[in-house]
Amino acid sequence: MKVATKYDLGDDAGEPGGLGFDAKNHLLFAMCARPNVCVVVNADDGKVLATLPIGNGTDNGGFNPATLEAFSSQRDGTLTIIKEESPTSFKVEQTVPTKRAAKTCALDTKNNLIVTYLH
Repeated sequence: MKVATKYDLGDDAGEPGGLGFDAKNHLLFAMCARPNVCVVVNADDGKVLATLPIGNGTDNGGFNPATLEAFSSQRDGTLTIIKEESPTSFKVEQTVPTKRAAKTCALDTKNNLIVTYLH
C-alpha cells in the first residue's frame, strides 16, 4: 500500500470528493467540489480527457461497469449520471433529484442501483 503516482486534474478541477474507476478502460472519474465538475482522466498517463458539470457539493461518486456510467451524489439534492459512450467520449446523461444533503452514495451491484443517503 503506497502512492504509485499523482495526477494533476487541471485548472478546471476543484477539491476531489469522490472517485470512480473503469478498470476495463483504465479511466478515473474524479468528482470535484468547487467548481462542481467531474474530471475524466486516463489512469495510465494522467491525461485529462473531459471535464463535465455535476451538482453542487459532491461528497462521493463511483462507476458502474455494467452500465458504463459514473455517478456523483451532491448535497444540493441531485445525483449526476455520466455516460461513458466510448473510452474517449463522455456526456452528462441525466441529473436525478434526491433528498437535499444526501451527498453520500453507494452502488448496489446485486440490484444495479445507486443508493444515496444522509449521514
